[in-house]
Amino acid sequence: MVCFHSMEKMMFSHLILIPIMIAMLTLLSLGIGYISKSGSHYESLRRDSAIDGLRGLLAVSVMTHHFYITYVWKTTGVWKAPEYNALENIGSIPVSLFFMITGFLFLSKIKKGVTDWKELYIGRIKRIYPLYISVAVISFTVLLFEVPHLEVGEILKSIVKWFVFEGGIIDGISTTRLIAGVNWTLAYEFTFYLLLPAISLIYGFKVKNNLLAITLTLAAFIGFHTGIKLYLIFLTSAITLNKIKSIEKKNNKQPTPI
Repeated sequence: MVCFHSMEKMMFSHLILIPIMIAMLTLLSLGIGYISKSGSHYESLRRDSAIDGLRGLLAVSVMTHHFYITYVWKTTGVWKAPEYNALENIGSIPVSLFFMITGFLFLSKIKKGVTDWKELYIGRIKRIYPLYISVAVISFTVLLFEVPHLEVGEILKSIVKWFVFEGGIIDGISTTRLIAGVNWTLAYEFTFYLLLPAISLIYGFKVKNNLLAITLTLAAFIGFHTGIKLYLIFLTSAITLNKIKSIEKKNNKQPTPI
């Protein structure tokens, strides 16, 4: 009986964290948005897109999910997914929606015909790798204080795995635990970017053979440890694109109101 009450109390304390963290993150987001209003040089502030607002809400949800997992880890010593569907879904569903948004935005580009692949990939690298490398450096720095003796071979192997968004384990310690392993999604996103030339061929646009060979090789290398099913989430956005096209055609056929 005492055990049941203690478990019930722990469950309540875990669940109460969710609205608290959501409220804190929402206030933080509003504060950052208010401070950033004067910085009109930011690209996101020049856009008027409902997708940007949706991204913000999804990001808050994913952060809350990982804060909860980290809290359980720190209090119980066990790193695991939430046992309750509601807590698990505030992380998995937003990630799926992020994939769909990425698919929608980049399939839209492909549908219009990409004229400068170099610019597209340089833009993706500049957007992802600077922050990602900074996080990797911080993670390895923390690891230096946790592991007394580091072998060069293990470090190099882990660095290569970080470069392809997989992470690694050194002396039994996960090098990505510090960031809750969130880099796994980048492997899917970057593989999808590398598959864009092949998708462009499906749309009937010409692609240089060298570019296609390089991107497909890199996609196979990075995507080797990923699941095929999740890439279908990116492609579901094609349904939305086709629906938008049919709606636009329908609107164009309608007579202009007098």
